Amino acid sequence: MVGRSAERAALLAALERAAGGGGGLLVLIGGQGSGRTALLTWAAAQARERGLQVDVVAAHDAAATTPGDGQQRRPGRATTGPVRVVILDDADTSVRAAALLRAIDADPHPHQLVLAASATPLGLRAEVALPPLTVDEVARLAGGLAPDVARVVRAASRGLPGPALGLLAAAGQATGHQDPVVALALTASSDVAFLEVDDALVRLLEAALLRDASPADRALLLARLARELMGDATTWSRRARLLREAAALADRSEQPHVRAQVLEARLHGLWGPDAVGERAGLAAELIRLARAAGDLALERRGMFWQFVSLMEAGRVGDAQSRLRAYERAAVADAGDQVMVLGRHALIDVLRGRYDEAEALILEVAELGHRAGVPDTDRLTSTLFGQIAADRGSPADAERNLATLRAAARRMPGHFFETTVALLLLEAGRRDEAVAELHRVLPRLLAGSGPRWLGAATHAAQVAAQVGDETARNDLYDSLLPYSGRMALWGGANSCAGPVDHQLGRLALASGRPDDAVRHLIAAEAAQRAEGLLPGLARTLAALGQALHVRGDTGDAARCLGQARELADRLGLTRLSAQLERPADHWTLRRDGPDWLLDAGEERARLRDVRGLTYLAALLRAPRLEVAATVLVTGGTPVAPEAPDPLLDRQAVAAYRARLARLEAEADTADRLGDAAAAERLAAERDAVLAELRGGTGPGGRRRSFSTASERARVSVTKALGTAVDRIDAQAPRCAAHLRASLRTGHRCRYDPAPGGPAGWLT
Repeated sequence: MVGRSAERAALLAALERAAGGGGGLLVLIGGQGSGRTALLTWAAAQARERGLQVDVVAAHDAAATTPGDGQQRRPGRATTGPVRVVILDDADTSVRAAALLRAIDADPHPHQLVLAASATPLGLRAEVALPPLTVDEVARLAGGLAPDVARVVRAASRGLPGPALGLLAAAGQATGHQDPVVALALTASSDVAFLEVDDALVRLLEAALLRDASPADRALLLARLARELMGDATTWSRRARLLREAAALADRSEQPHVRAQVLEARLHGLWGPDAVGERAGLAAELIRLARAAGDLALERRGMFWQFVSLMEAGRVGDAQSRLRAYERAAVADAGDQVMVLGRHALIDVLRGRYDEAEALILEVAELGHRAGVPDTDRLTSTLFGQIAADRGSPADAERNLATLRAAARRMPGHFFETTVALLLLEAGRRDEAVAELHRVLPRLLAGSGPRWLGAATHAAQVAAQVGDETARNDLYDSLLPYSGRMALWGGANSCAGPVDHQLGRLALASGRPDDAVRHLIAAEAAQRAEGLLPGLARTLAALGQALHVRGDTGDAARCLGQARELADRLGLTRLSAQLERPADHWTLRRDGPDWLLDAGEERARLRDVRGLTYLAALLRAPRLEVAATVLVTGGTPVAPEAPDPLLDRQAVAAYRARLARLEAEADTADRLGDAAAAERLAAERDAVLAELRGGTGPGGRRRSFSTASERARVSVTKALGTAVDRIDAQAPRCAAHLRASLRTGHRCRYDPAPGGPAGWLT
């Protein structure tokens, strides 16, 4: 009750009115830890001392307090006795409770006194905000604190009595030689969810680092600050500096528990491609140091990091064995049990055991809510979302968008924004997905952190289907260091499968089928070895497409058949729909020396020309750009060559001299009034300028072109035109569709126009 005298006076005044028969409303506004619940409890005790009837009502049962219980008075009617007192906490968590409070607030003669509390203002007249405690009040709360310590506690607790008492209780266990602020910083707990930044704790740690701490304590402070900043992707450089200093101090201390805690912070705080290979070794060292220090909790966390490193390496079976060992060691900890069950559920999802996974997720929800584990809802929604991604529909993606966008507003970051882009694409909202991708991509490419790899794989899925060439290349380069690894989020609470799967899709979308096949074969081998069947089905589908683009039609058909069989067996509705073969597909296939075209009602036998080969390659990869040089060489890369200028220096000089002469002649014609000559000279001047602009760039720099690239562009454009003309002679409807759908240039693509077939078989 320290610092709450004004609020207590307001509550007592309301109780006196209730004792005299006057109803009313008083709502305390304050967040968690503000003391609002303690004040309501105190008010209920005061009401009972005065002989008043007190009803404590849960927010979801607020209908029990509505007027109309047979005794509602008319305005102005005399009061004959005390009214009942209703205590209602967490009013903002129930729409019914908030509506009731608004009705009472508007009633000029309420028949009861309602004392309520809400975390957020409800817009009522009878609201009393609970202000933060002053420095003096924080000092009194602890029974007397030095002013400098009280200021730090106030900053770290935001002036809220609940968090302040928690800090002080934890610090009371510290040893006497520690500075009190250092003790607070080392013992304070955080109740924010994983990967959220606890700003108050960060301020406390920063204040403690300004105090006089021993080398060992300073190492622990630096390590903890680096770990707390982990959720902020912009702090990579700062975290690296903090951990370097912490490691140096810990090594000098020669204390196993200090070295172990700094090592764990390193595992948490640095999360990038450079640390991927060494994580398993660091986890083993953490276990050794924790055992030397006799710290069983820290030893368990080392076992957890071994599980994560095995998952990253794609050794899912070994990872699950390590997870079971962790489970046996953490049997008495509810939070650890929630984590373990969630990871078992994830592995079941990766293996396509969806019924078992859903049962485990429900168990996670029940145990997590019962134990008050803060990440429970996020973990369960992530796991259910992964199942929906495999077995859901576009309507499911649409329903999830609102929830995910709200989460992105509360906690902005690459994970939520890229997932929004992916859901938009799955819901069929292509343009919005492109806009979302372009918004997040610059920050994603510059970031790092536990969520980075998962966010990058989501962005890659979008870019492979709708992104521009620059986005695809940038994401490919960023993901390439992770080739051979699994794409995990954070502590393996979600997984997008092998990174090579996304690299393969990006390479295919960029017109590099050989690279795509190489990456996708690596992903296929990893998933077959571990029995990750849903991911294997998706990889086989992508590999089939890549092989088809490369011209390996037999192997492509085999992969697509296996993908279709797996998708049907596992109930992968989205993938099954993509692999269906609609009746209105058109075909263009070789038949000996000729080509056979089957386009709905039109049939044609076509003599072989180069353009039909180019056309078949484009039809195999709809909407994907293929370089003209790749079409000409049949997929063989063309060695880069020095570009030739469109205009050499002599030509540019000649054009400019001719322009100067034309300008002078035009001036003479204008002075002589010769309109015909002026018009003729102006037309010639415009023609010369057009030629000069076509051969020069901004600032007069000479434009250039690659001879091989330009030859390929001309050759492919002419060859495709010839092929479509031949088709037109026998199948005019098909030829009209192709003319509307083919895009030629240095990069070519088949972009199906409306009214065409559902797809092509080549």
